[in-house]
Amino acid sequence: MTAQTPDQGLMEVLLDPIRRIEALFTIPDKHNRVVAFKYWKNQRDYMERVARTGASKRRAHLKARQVGESSIIVARNAGKVMTTPNTTALVIAQDGPTKALFRFHYHHHLKDLQRQGLAPEVGEDNKDMLEFPTLGSRVLFETAEGEGVGRAWTINLLHCTEVAHWKHPVETLTGALQSVPEDGEIDIESTPNGAGGVFHNIIKAAGAKRTAQLGGRWELFFYPWWDTDEYIAGDDSPLYDLTTHEAWLMAEYNLTFAHIRWRRDKAEELSFTGKPFEQEYPEDPITCFAAGSRSPFKMATIQRLMRDVRPPLFKGLPADDRDSFRKYAQHLWIWKEPQIGRDYIVPIDISEGFGDDFTAVVVLDYRTLEVVAAYYDNETNTVETAEIADRIGHFYNDALLVPESNNMGYAVCKDLENKYLYPNLYYTIDPRRPEYVGDVGWRTDKRTRPMVQSALMEHIPSGNVIIYDERGVQDLISLVWKKETEDARPRLEAMPGEHDDYAMALGIGLVARELQPPPAQNAQTQPTVLRRRTL
Repeated sequence: MTAQTPDQGLMEVLLDPIRRIEALFTIPDKHNRVVAFKYWKNQRDYMERVARTGASKRRAHLKARQVGESSIIVARNAGKVMTTPNTTALVIAQDGPTKALFRFHYHHHLKDLQRQGLAPEVGEDNKDMLEFPTLGSRVLFETAEGEGVGRAWTINLLHCTEVAHWKHPVETLTGALQSVPEDGEIDIESTPNGAGGVFHNIIKAAGAKRTAQLGGRWELFFYPWWDTDEYIAGDDSPLYDLTTHEAWLMAEYNLTFAHIRWRRDKAEELSFTGKPFEQEYPEDPITCFAAGSRSPFKMATIQRLMRDVRPPLFKGLPADDRDSFRKYAQHLWIWKEPQIGRDYIVPIDISEGFGDDFTAVVVLDYRTLEVVAAYYDNETNTVETAEIADRIGHFYNDALLVPESNNMGYAVCKDLENKYLYPNLYYTIDPRRPEYVGDVGWRTDKRTRPMVQSALMEHIPSGNVIIYDERGVQDLISLVWKKETEDARPRLEAMPGEHDDYAMALGIGLVARELQPPPAQNAQTQPTVLRRRTL
């Protein structure tokens, strides 16, 4: 079919990507009725954000079920590919039936344009391609089957749907992403499916506004379930049995009792399927990945940790303008400055700085067990770590430094002891030989690692530790129990693709705090030690 020449007013609408969808497109609603395409709140926000000057062309969508995220991406891409010459769009779905569904939606929008005499000429039209030869444009449809997907084309618009549920996400994405030029656009969207994996990594990268390992500058598009007006149930009469988390949701996000009623109904419905509510209907970009995973912490604990998260007061040490330290400032987040007479303990998990594991320097208040500051980076080498630890320790009232002495950590320990002459270092303590003072630093081995694990499992669920740092919460959520062999003792470790350096540093600090109390003059400010551990 050849499109008619539209009048000037209609041409303006056709060329305006935001107005075009509501003016020209329809959509099947949840009752299988074809209705005018009217933006929901999150859909309009998406359209306006991508239209801004300088907007990111690499977009990661973490979505709840039935919030119209896929629909708006399809409508936008359909409008572009059916009006813009030499444009190739690729849709990658998780399986054949989903691929067919997306093909149906593109055909639906093509018919919208055909009814108004605005559709381009249709050429090849099969299960894998919808072509518009006059424009030189096309839509390709593929499933996530492996590394060859998309490699034969230059893709201008890439839409990857339900990536967390793909069979071969790394292989498929690697090929598809490399087919998109710098000025091409990518939308990757999915409901969560447990922590770890490529989709989780992209969401974390987008949330942190850092470059993902797969390349590109990702922007996070996250809309919680309450952004959809339909997700309410019953009236708004008061509920007198609110949980702590429900009350927090209402206060933090201005929700109504009708929202909470809907949440309860949906959670009860999902309980029969074994699917956690937080996974199917995310409330933040972190807890949804822990839902349904092998986390040692219950969802109530994870939700409490998230409620404590807040931005730092500032980054870097105040009034420190030395070039040698300024470059580290972005990784040092501070929530509370040191208080006179207050004691602090600073456990340190040390990496080589090659971009794999992280160096974590955690500042823990002896009395309140608050994480008042933390340094976290995966490109800090051991020489830099010693300087950073020295500066942070002095700033926090000559805090007790507890550097891990394993492997490359031994060099940091010796630099702090001999180069910086740091006055308050942790030395190995063996209660069986109280007259003996061991070497500097904490050594993690088969005797001490269970102590670290036990400390985390005691203090985190109980709420004793207060963590404002989202990076630390992410590490804790990534922990799972693992066994190297059937007869081995289980170990707390990060699941594949995640990190546990922050969590391990925190656990070391909790144990060292009990093994080496602060100076006697401040003993009256310390809480009673619940259980003293020994080596």
